[in-house]
Amino acid sequence: MVKVHITWHNIFLFFLIITVGALPLSPFFVSVGIIGSLVAWLFIGDFKGRIAGLLQSYDVWLFLGIYFLHLAGLLYTSDFAYAFQDLKVKLPLLVLPVMLVTAGPLTYSERKIVLIFFTAAVVISTFISAFILLMPGRMNGEDVRQMAPFISHIRLSLMVNLAIFTAFSFGLTAHRRWERYLLFVAGGWLVVFLFLLKSFTGLILFLVCLFVLVPLYQHRIPSFFWRKSIVILSIVIPFVSLIYLFVSVKRYYSIDDTDPHKIAVFTQGGRAYRHDFRARDVENGHYVWQNVCEDELRIAWPLRSRIPYDGLDRKGNPIRFTLIRYLTSKGLPKDSLSVMQLADDEICSIENGVANYLYRNKLALYPYVYRVLWELDSYARGNNPSGHSVAQRIIYWKAALAIIRENIWLGVGTGDVQQAFNDYYERNEVNLQKKFWLRAHNQYLTFMVTFGIPGFLIIMTGLLFPCFRKIRYTPFLAAVFLMVSFLSMLPEDTLETQAGVTFFAFFYSFFILANRE
Repeated sequence: MVKVHITWHNIFLFFLIITVGALPLSPFFVSVGIIGSLVAWLFIGDFKGRIAGLLQSYDVWLFLGIYFLHLAGLLYTSDFAYAFQDLKVKLPLLVLPVMLVTAGPLTYSERKIVLIFFTAAVVISTFISAFILLMPGRMNGEDVRQMAPFISHIRLSLMVNLAIFTAFSFGLTAHRRWERYLLFVAGGWLVVFLFLLKSFTGLILFLVCLFVLVPLYQHRIPSFFWRKSIVILSIVIPFVSLIYLFVSVKRYYSIDDTDPHKIAVFTQGGRAYRHDFRARDVENGHYVWQNVCEDELRIAWPLRSRIPYDGLDRKGNPIRFTLIRYLTSKGLPKDSLSVMQLADDEICSIENGVANYLYRNKLALYPYVYRVLWELDSYARGNNPSGHSVAQRIIYWKAALAIIRENIWLGVGTGDVQQAFNDYYERNEVNLQKKFWLRAHNQYLTFMVTFGIPGFLIIMTGLLFPCFRKIRYTPFLAAVFLMVSFLSMLPEDTLETQAGVTFFAFFYSFFILANRE
């Protein structure tokens, strides 16, 4: 009979597993895991000795300086409600490093258990998301990136990336055949899911890690066959992805060459088409404002839908524009005959705000690539970018740079970040709906907005110096985590949400600060 020894260290490990297992599944249980770990940590032996060791750990104090800088930012802020909420969200940056560094080193087996449970939790989360995506009647033409029910699709994509390389890394060194196959299947599924999730950030991170890190660490793979096979894949997959992107861009800009002298003048019902040859808006290469007969659309649309022709779709856009764009995307003239040809589920999609038939395909990648290209193209032509996440980021970054120039030495303080952006949008009359007046969506810019250039340098020292000190001993999965985290901060405020900051604080402490190698 196997005896189970319950010690405070084992309880601490149990709650660490709860924490990482809940990261992709439940923010509530993330908090439970952290609190449970903290309680167990208090009772692990030689508390004074552990605190003394903490005082001598320069790397930890450099990292903790990030949180202390946020505390210092209270001295010159005005919105304390925002500031205290920000400090609450970022508490893992203070708590997790102290616990993981001073609790005593985890054994190799314990560290592996933590990573396996994390990977298993990510797999479970992706199964649930895929089920939501594939359910009949769900995600009908909607943005499939909303299929992640527990955390944002971007945070999930970061976890999926780390879990992918964890599964394959452990699979390559597994001794049991069934274990190897199980890990390979899990890793393969997560790669497939990453493409289903259609997170641009997640896909780019996967390709960069594959192309940069795998060749650097390939010498650690024991099998010659797997070593060479993986290196070849790490080169071929990014190369094929670039070709696919090039073909997609070329396809997007393949536009009809219309002859004004040969274009149709009347509908089959005898009404005149309107053609605006100056308008350059396109859908799938077809000009939106050619072959338009709104008189017929106004008559035919009420026969197919209860939403008035001059009403709004469920995304808040004029439904007549959504209808016209949708018909254009199919290469149909904008008249009554085309409206009557649409299937009932297409009418439902239009009512839901789907403006292109491509978006109804939940599995293909090209509709997402098309959406990104369309957003950038529309913004370049001066259209309102509201609701278009890629185009909005350009505005957010411009706003952040302007705020930084005005507050270059100290920033605006911990609590006044959102207010600084609101003031900029209002002062410059930015062409953006007020509900989209958001922050930088770039963690580095957010740090500079908050604390100025000197504060930003302090934070980067706290983030990078411990990494450089241990760069010779950085294991592959630690390198993956760092690559994923630091690159994700370019298009995202990774450390401004509970899921993002907990993911970063835990694994930074786990891989870097508590790394005894």
